[in-house]
Amino acid sequence: MGLTPQNGASYFWGYGARTGDLWKTFISFLTQFAREPEEREEVIASAKKTFTIIDRWLGLHDPAGRNGAGNEY
Repeated sequence: MGLTPQNGASYFWGYGARTGDLWKTFISFLTQFAREPEEREEVIASAKKTFTIIDRWLGLHDPAGRNGAGNEY
């Protein structure tokens, strides 16, 4: 497909070489709010809802329907 950060895939490039470290920091921060099993379930449910909303939003901007809009995570 020839996708690169400069040609159509910048969203997936994130923060470049810093992306991995920033994700680790985010996960460390997030675990502070998910110490108990019920808290973990709430965090997971919220993440799934967020990705479902993003998926649906992207589907609104993809008239050919190629992005899989409507998937439930």
